[in-house]
Amino acid sequence: KQFNNRYYSPPFTASPQGYTLCLRVDANGDGSGEGSHLSIYAVIMKGQHDDRLQWPFTGTIIIELLNWLEDKEHYKKTLTIDTNNDFVRVTEEEYGNNYCYPQFISHSSLNSSTTNTQYLYQDCIRVRVQAIANN
Repeated sequence: KQFNNRYYSPPFTASPQGYTLCLRVDANGDGSGEGSHLSIYAVIMKGQHDDRLQWPFTGTIIIELLNWLEDKEHYKKTLTIDTNNDFVRVTEEEYGNNYCYPQFISHSSLNSSTTNTQYLYQDCIRVRVQAIANN
């Protein structure tokens, strides 16, 4: 909450010979989540397997914020992307706001005293991402 830092994950491949993605995380939110939420953006990038993949990407991107205390009660949101979306691939130098949750999770929900969940630990979060193509 103290910082308006923006973080980018290193690029990663969602599956063997799959789409290349990175995540953008705005610690103090962005857009409608500014000041109250953690914002997460999924960015599909140019990758080494693009010639074998269908473009534009259509399918599902699942973003899970992992619970540090137990391997359960992870916080999950799902993005469904169809051909009607205006999607543009970007290079590492051209990070964009492709698919996003400006209000991914509220700051107050990062550490819940009512449930056995802790999504923030020593200023760190753990995120699991899946990209499931329709093809």
